[in-house]
Amino acid sequence: MSKLKWIIQALAISAAEQVRLFPDFVNVADELALIWEEVLDSLDVLEAMVSTEALLAIRKLDEKILSISGESNSQIWTEKALYESTHWEEIRGLATVVAKKMNWPISSPGPAEGIYIGS
Repeated sequence: MSKLKWIIQALAISAAEQVRLFPDFVNVADELALIWEEVLDSLDVLEAMVSTEALLAIRKLDEKILSISGESNSQIWTEKALYESTHWEEIRGLATVVAKKMNWPISSPGPAEGIYIGS
């Protein structure tokens, strides 16, 4: 559940705050999507822990993320897009709905805990 809370909060905060969650060399948009996908892989386990309303909100958020996935939408998966894309504004709004249904604050969840290797 803590990973779900982390990614929901990370998706709900501003682009500037999202960028600060990761090392400079990380593609933040891609990383947020990868973490989201990883968390959703365990959604079956989480279903028993969340309300039906929250689950529906999670699915709506997932549908939005899936709708902009793929190589044809690569322009949406850039740092610039985090700041400028209406798609990312919509994702933030949907994540905010999930957070509210879970009674979680809309605030930075703290730095990502992954191991990142880069320059």
